[in-house]
Amino acid sequence: MCSMYRWVSVPALSSSRTASTVTRRGNSNNNSTWSTSQQLGYDVLARLEDDASHIEWTPPSGGDPAIEYLLFARNGFARSVREAAADRDDLTLFDLEDVVGALHE
Repeated sequence: MCSMYRWVSVPALSSSRTASTVTRRGNSNNNSTWSTSQQLGYDVLARLEDDASHIEWTPPSGGDPAIEYLLFARNGFARSVREAAADRDDLTLFDLEDVVGALHE
């Protein structure tokens, strides 16, 4: 597996109704537990942006990589996340209806 990827299990889409664990590959000290009954908050986006800032990779054409953020949530998104997505071109939000709808297309 290429070292530029960080695999994260998104708790909002986990099959557990109470909580699931987010694991960052390569460091078991970075585990967190989030409730899946709450909307996805801005803290999740901030953590993802922080993780992305540590990716050391240059596209084959050179320059800086274009980073886009895709967030998936079973129970929707906090207002702060929705507002951020409305103001940014690099952030896309998908709720459960989006995912189920795409599966049935």
